[in-house]
Amino acid sequence: MEEAIASRYRKMGMRVRELMPAILAFGVPATINLASIMVFTRLLSLYAYGELSLAWVTIEFTCGIFYRWSKMGMIRFFDRSQRSIIVGIQFTFGVSCLMLLVLLLLFLFGERSGWVSRHTFIFPVMLGIIARGVATFIQDVQRIYHEKLARYTFVSFLCNAAYYLPVIGLAIWTRGNIRVDAILYIQAFALLLLCLGISARPLWLLRKKLFRKQQPGMYRGIMHYGIPIAIASVAIGMFARIDRYVIEYVLGFRELGIYSAAFSLSNLVVSSIFTVLTISSYPEIIRRLNSGRQAEAKVLFRQNGQLILTAVPVFVCCACLLNTFLCQVLFGGKAPEISGVFPYVLLATYLFNLRIHYFDQVFQFSHTTRVSMYLAIVLGAGHLALSFLLTRTAGIHGIALSNALMSLAGIVFTWVFVRRIFRIELSKPVVALNIAGLIAITIYLMLI
Repeated sequence: MEEAIASRYRKMGMRVRELMPAILAFGVPATINLASIMVFTRLLSLYAYGELSLAWVTIEFTCGIFYRWSKMGMIRFFDRSQRSIIVGIQFTFGVSCLMLLVLLLLFLFGERSGWVSRHTFIFPVMLGIIARGVATFIQDVQRIYHEKLARYTFVSFLCNAAYYLPVIGLAIWTRGNIRVDAILYIQAFALLLLCLGISARPLWLLRKKLFRKQQPGMYRGIMHYGIPIAIASVAIGMFARIDRYVIEYVLGFRELGIYSAAFSLSNLVVSSIFTVLTISSYPEIIRRLNSGRQAEAKVLFRQNGQLILTAVPVFVCCACLLNTFLCQVLFGGKAPEISGVFPYVLLATYLFNLRIHYFDQVFQFSHTTRVSMYLAIVLGAGHLALSFLLTRTAGIHGIALSNALMSLAGIVFTWVFVRRIFRIELSKPVVALNIAGLIAITIYLMLI
């Protein structure tokens, strides 16, 4: 008995040591992101922060549509021949050139009609899409090419530092007296310059391969695998971000600023925890599946689930109980307004991240991304309709409720659907812990 307990603790210790590089890889960037949330929510008005958050949401949403599919295909078909990396670079370069061409056409024809003066955010947002898309692609290349996370950690830190630190410093120096479009321009150009510096030498070394056509099967494979992911990204983006557009349309930018502050904080922390717990193991799961070791892959996936569903719910419950204190520390004078919605948003964010970071991964492991696409479309459309309905009756609290309900529906569907393909095995105590936690938080939200 004692030997079994000791063996269990040794395995936990080994797992923690494996996670340390991932904690550094995401802990430092998450700290920078947290600093940006604190600075901008304190120095900008809630109205201005609502505008800024909507621009950031648009950048991330569009970036997921145009760039995510190629990098996911690159990761799925990666081997030491680097062919998937070469094809991924070619796809990413092509998408970026098309977006620059669209930007140029908008400038040439929009300037004459006065359209540019009425839509001043379109140019910094599109530049931000290109910058974020290229930067995330570079980070994923580092993640799959180097087995150790040291290189990825360093590049991830540089990207986040270039994207946030210059504008954080400028906002503090001007005491918040800075235009939102100026913030977006500075972020885009700083990140593009960094990407150019990081990728210049590798691209020069690969220049002959980049201008040479690779095997046609590689292009077809990545597109066949990645395009359903691109469509699913639209639906997932609709699910995760359409609520901000609904709030702006129904309630205005000020209410959007309140919701965005609560969402930014909760999503930053929760998604960082999920990513840290899975970043080192998911590439290994794919390697085991590709080499025919499905049983070993399922064991690792089950260990991930046990760890996620034990650690994260405890954190969510503690954060809900400390809601007022946390908001006061992070948001200062705006805390009373933000703390009223923060627990609802935190619960919804946990369920959403649980779905996309754990349950939905099964569709990629089992090569059934089309099902993921259809599921995401249905959930996204349902969330859009329910958001409009609940926002008019319950305000920004209704948005969080809609998110939570649709995430639960997606989790239940995935659990049932994949039983015969890639069975999700979780221990009964872990399932009971999560059900009890959800009931406890629901009661708490009804009482406050």
